[in-house]
Amino acid sequence: MSLNRCIVLTGSNIKPYSNVSKALQELKKIDSTLQSLPEELTPSLGNPNRNFYLNQLHLLQTALTAEELTIQFKSLEKLLGRKSEDKEKGIVHIDIDLVYFNNQLLKPKEATLPYVQEGLKKLDFNIFPMQ
Repeated sequence: MSLNRCIVLTGSNIKPYSNVSKALQELKKIDSTLQSLPEELTPSLGNPNRNFYLNQLHLLQTALTAEELTIQFKSLEKLLGRKSEDKEKGIVHIDIDLVYFNNQLLKPKEATLPYVQEGLKKLDFNIFPMQ
């Protein structure tokens, strides 16, 4: 059985080191061979008055479908304190985005972020088209 190759982006601006670390541990439960780039601190796009974000890009391999992964990610976000009403206030306990699933781009906006573009070059996922 072949595994699905996924690019996952995690980010947080509330207790960012703790929340991104917890998300990483959960992702490793899905894929013990998970490849992760170093965390990167980035400014809030569109609102310079908000907290900086700690982001991390991951290459994950799994037998799960995109829908199953998304359900797991949403559950983990809630577990780590994410509430839908917080995002408009600029409060992001954790954000876990499935950016690519195999060669399918699911999050075009996230894929164009500079740190994601740089990370895509560093991770081993030559099956993905560069945007």
